[in-house]
Amino acid sequence: MRYKAFLEGETTFDSLIEGDKSKQRVIEAFRSEEIDIKSIPKPNKEDFVRIMENCQPSLSSQHHFLNQIFTRRNVNFIKVGVNKYNISGKFMEYIRELVSTCRVLILAYTGMRINELYRLSPVNAIQNTKIKNQTIYQITTRQSKIKKGVQTKNDIFVTNEIGYKATILLNNIMQVFREQNPKYINSFNISLKNLTFISPMSKPALASTTNSFLKSSNHEVDLNLTTEDIQHLALSDPGQKKVNESEPFNITNHMFRRSLAYYLIGYELLAFPMLKEQFSHLSSAMTKWYARNASSFQKLYSEIQDERVTQQSKILARVHRKIANNERIAGGKGKALRKLVDTNKNHFEESLNNRALEEEYWAKLIKSNKAHLHAILPGIYCTNSNCDMRISIELAECIECEFDLVEEVFSIEAIRINAMKNIIVLHEKNELSHSSLSHFLMKIKAAEQILSDMNFEYKPFEVPDGILGNNIPVTNL
Repeated sequence: MRYKAFLEGETTFDSLIEGDKSKQRVIEAFRSEEIDIKSIPKPNKEDFVRIMENCQPSLSSQHHFLNQIFTRRNVNFIKVGVNKYNISGKFMEYIRELVSTCRVLILAYTGMRINELYRLSPVNAIQNTKIKNQTIYQITTRQSKIKKGVQTKNDIFVTNEIGYKATILLNNIMQVFREQNPKYINSFNISLKNLTFISPMSKPALASTTNSFLKSSNHEVDLNLTTEDIQHLALSDPGQKKVNESEPFNITNHMFRRSLAYYLIGYELLAFPMLKEQFSHLSSAMTKWYARNASSFQKLYSEIQDERVTQQSKILARVHRKIANNERIAGGKGKALRKLVDTNKNHFEESLNNRALEEEYWAKLIKSNKAHLHAILPGIYCTNSNCDMRISIELAECIECEFDLVEEVFSIEAIRINAMKNIIVLHEKNELSHSSLSHFLMKIKAAEQILSDMNFEYKPFEVPDGILGNNIPVTNL
């Protein structure tokens, strides 16, 4: 791109080349082909690029040039980098740090080998799909199986939102540099070592730079071991060599893969066949070897389950005590309980019903699967074990739901305010449709009904004049 700027007269030869020796070498190379590089008209593009690549001169500082490229693409993180560092000296240091961070996050949240990170495609690597309102993030690459020879089967790694966004960000950064040399437009990883002459990054260089980044101080992760760290290491790998407190932990690229296996199996988030598919192992034995010490999690997992039961029983007991004290609890189940108290003032004083005020009572029911509780939003709980509404909540379905308890309304008010803001913003951008207006109004009216049930003061939302002609009967929602 800098070559193009020179050929089109946007910059001078002296501004393009850095150093007197480099300038002289370029001038002589062009003279040998009877071309005066400083004359007008400029040489044609093919001759210019060919001679420049043969000379490989030192080009002038690329920071301002690269900043212009990124800014034209509205890549906001560059502005952060400019503020974080002195752009004249450490701009590319920031970019390299960002690139390395993305690579580490991809390895950590997918379980990829470094080979598979290397084989990512800049075109088809990133997908997502929705199943029951839950977004599933997927990264496609060419698998590298543990077998002699070459196997290049397309396969998919499931990841979370962090791994997904890291892949997108890394691809966007690399795209800027790929465009400077279209010959490498299909290379996912571009070397940032010498930006004068863009080239793909080799697989050994990718492994080396990623591992060097892990061992450097250019990240916010403290690798110095604490007593707790050493205890966890002793569980995950009892046979490892002795490590001492305050010493830095020697981490490697492949360690992320083994750690992911250990925690997924240890927390019972995946079964071995599912993990075998994720890691694309040839045999289950390899998968089990990766997570061989995860059985040590059984006691820890049991403790976690006990803590969950304790927290859930505290919430259920607290909610029933509030109802007994005539405090406001909304939701279909909350209303039903309040009616019981209104019709029978001694409801919680009877021997059978007063147990609902005690945490031990609910703990026994939860452990025997006779009671259930999960959070939908902060302060909003569902007691239906078959409820799928744990990712994307629709308040309209929760207002009169016989299983719902609403203890706090701050999340409800936040949803209402956000819906009101969306209506105004979309209207100002002329992007508000009848379906989106109806969707947001349903949220607002449902939220306002819950706020009313909780005696929470609020100003009811009124659709501003001129929004889609007010064709939707708001009062009937």
